[in-house]
Amino acid sequence: MTHKAKVISFSGINMGRTQEEILVSLEKRLNEACGMSPDLICFPEEVLIMGGDKENPNWVENNGKTLELMRKYAVELHTNIVVNLEEAVPEYPEKSYNTAYVIDRQGEILGKYRKRHITFRAIADRGLAGERVVTVDTDIGRIGLSICFDLGWREDWAELERQGAELVVWPSAYHGGNLINAYAAIHMYYIVTSVWNKECRIVSPLGDTIAESTQWDGCVCAEIYPGAPIYHFDHHERKIPELRAIYGDKLFFRVEGKGNIFEMAILDPSIDQDEFERKHSMQTYRAYHEQYTRENEEMLVRYPDLNT
Repeated sequence: MTHKAKVISFSGINMGRTQEEILVSLEKRLNEACGMSPDLICFPEEVLIMGGDKENPNWVENNGKTLELMRKYAVELHTNIVVNLEEAVPEYPEKSYNTAYVIDRQGEILGKYRKRHITFRAIADRGLAGERVVTVDTDIGRIGLSICFDLGWREDWAELERQGAELVVWPSAYHGGNLINAYAAIHMYYIVTSVWNKECRIVSPLGDTIAESTQWDGCVCAEIYPGAPIYHFDHHERKIPELRAIYGDKLFFRVEGKGNIFEMAILDPSIDQDEFERKHSMQTYRAYHEQYTRENEEMLVRYPDLNT
């Protein structure tokens, strides 16, 4: 069975300018989500300073208030939360990390990620760069984390795949453009963006934007299926109608027809994924390509390439 998760992401639109105003807005957004039964709520990069109030003398105290607010509402809403703040560094009092925190439904901080690639502005100011690519295990799947400028480092996004990320949360100051969709499709994980400007997105492992916020509403919401396998239509040409006829709403399908691939989530906990694939002679996209990597290598041993 695949976990189904309702994800909510908020943009920074109309949240205010000062850190204190933004703190009030954050609680309003959390209250807004109360009746939506979320499994994950995401907020933008360095959320308290997105209005320009970076030199607030109470920034450390305000960060602490924000973390406590998030932990409180994670319990009250029974949801996971990703929030991105400046993190004070006791060893270097004049410096700070740009840090994304993952908070679980019990209000515990499961893990944190410090932005690895900071801009010239942050380097010239009080920024410090983190060292590690981070994934965090949650009850909705393994969450990978990346922040804003990290978008340009392709190897980190590949490392998130190697670490088994099923969903990547990307808090940012800007939209991110086509690279977000490209990474989702290449690495076959969901990506949720939460940005300062108006357009947060939820992108499927097929590379499609399945939900996006607007200037009229800074909230985006969608149900996703972290970890649901992807299949090529080779050898599965007629599988979807056949399986739909047998299982009905016990299965969820999302198709990317131009790429000849589809996502399938099993929603019935009594159905075992491996047994299902054996019964219906199904092979995941990754397994399919691993098989034909081996078969091509074996062929080259028998028939060496003459194009030398």
